[in-house]
Amino acid sequence: MRESNKVNEKNRPVLTLIPDPQQQLYLEIPSQLPEKAWKRSEYIPDAVSRWQVYLNRLLWETFCHYLQQEYSLHPHTAPMEVLESVWVLLNGTAVNIGERRLILLPTEILDDEEVYIPQEWVDIPSWLGDYYIISEVNPDEHWLRILGFTTHKRLKQQAFLSYEERCYVVSKNELFPPGILGAILEFCPEEITRQEVEPLPAIDSNHAENLISRLANPDVYPRLELPFKIWAYLLENREYITKIAQARIGCQPLAKNAVTVIRKWLKNSLTESWQPPEKLGIFATGLRSFDKKLVRCKQVEIGDCKLFLCLEVSKEEAGKFAVKVELYPGGGNLYIPPSTQLILLSKYGEILKQIKAREKDNCIAIQRFKVAENFEFQIEIKKESRGIKEYFIV
Repeated sequence: MRESNKVNEKNRPVLTLIPDPQQQLYLEIPSQLPEKAWKRSEYIPDAVSRWQVYLNRLLWETFCHYLQQEYSLHPHTAPMEVLESVWVLLNGTAVNIGERRLILLPTEILDDEEVYIPQEWVDIPSWLGDYYIISEVNPDEHWLRILGFTTHKRLKQQAFLSYEERCYVVSKNELFPPGILGAILEFCPEEITRQEVEPLPAIDSNHAENLISRLANPDVYPRLELPFKIWAYLLENREYITKIAQARIGCQPLAKNAVTVIRKWLKNSLTESWQPPEKLGIFATGLRSFDKKLVRCKQVEIGDCKLFLCLEVSKEEAGKFAVKVELYPGGGNLYIPPSTQLILLSKYGEILKQIKAREKDNCIAIQRFKVAENFEFQIEIKKESRGIKEYFIV
């Protein structure tokens, strides 16, 4: 068994490869991530919300990488704009692994003997999870510490619900040790982890829109402004979450730098990232001769692997658009690395189409699909345990 919880010469915890079940788990935050995450949240004017978005992103990216690297698990989450909407409003991230759902909950350095879990993650039917992971995050020292975890069932049966703060309160001593989580996910798929919760009452759309306007007031704290079940109903609707978050930050679009508007290409609007194939030298590879349809390409990198992502776009009848997605090798390589995946996802993260590269494939493609204007989707490129996503709106 490898040593766990090593400390380097600067007394900074490093990545634990096989955690000791009796100890807390330290993970190293990638060196470039804090600066990247902070810049990503700079559009949020409210300091508290910005810090919350920042901490949640650090935990989410670091912990998901750990699950991929150490347990070959493949976590899935909602699209970034949904995650950021949630983070503006409250703490926590839902991560799906197969049929199981983890709720990641970051805190800063914790001296208190109790931890607080927002009621939303426990009592909203579509939000509740199987395992709740509690973590301390230290951005300055580039590490985070997994304190332990508990289950939804234990929260409902044993934790104290503070109605004043709308949080479930748990003693740190009652948390399961983090080292056993990987084994539980792999070998205990039938464990009963959840307890039934009450359904939420429905409210009509006009009432919901009025409530969203009310929550836009910077002088109110949205989590405590409305009765819990009304607030929870709004959060179950992804459109309402986004509207509330945008209202709270001054109606600035979330993930504004991450979304590419495809229809602008048809008006000869270019960005530095997306260029005609000939500008990126893709013709020089001799892989194909593009049709005279509009094609825009971008070089992407996954680790040390360079690839070209290309979208072919055309305007169809009845206001429809046709889109074809292709992936080519870059960096002077003739072939795409075998098992590289090209995946088309809905804006909510559901897989719509996918294809995997074989030996000596010099192109893989998601064949042409037709969509209406304002259709939103994602493209994911995965290589082994790493991956990147691009977000689009037609």
